[in-house]
Amino acid sequence: MVVFLLCETVREELGNKLSLLGLFTSNRILAPADTTTVLLPSLTLLFIVNGGEGSFRTSLTLFAPSGKALAEPTPRDVPLVPGTGRNLIFNFVPFSTDEFGEYHAILRMDGTEYSRRFSLVKDEARAGEAPSG
Repeated sequence: MVVFLLCETVREELGNKLSLLGLFTSNRILAPADTTTVLLPSLTLLFIVNGGEGSFRTSLTLFAPSGKALAEPTPRDVPLVPGTGRNLIFNFVPFSTDEFGEYHAILRMDGTEYSRRFSLVKDEARAGEAPSG
């Protein structure tokens, strides 16, 4: 099972714990209606992988609404141990874009793809404020 969370930042703590800051609970980022470019100090895509065993070649590609690939981090080997979860944290610092709409993140683990989506939309009721979730 793979769980996806979208937040401003994630901090790893002792004991395999995570501290999430600025969690976008609906996988939707709201920007003021008059915004043309969104600049977030950071944006983190968190994938929590439960299950599996062995080492997996893992990479993430993030696509903008236009289909343009925004990021393709270097693949890395991720070990999975039975009975435990693995936190895969992908940080974009800063995250700046002028594209509004649906973003598409594809996590690849040894050829298996996990597709997750989130949106960046203008909130007409919040003109002049900072982006929020």
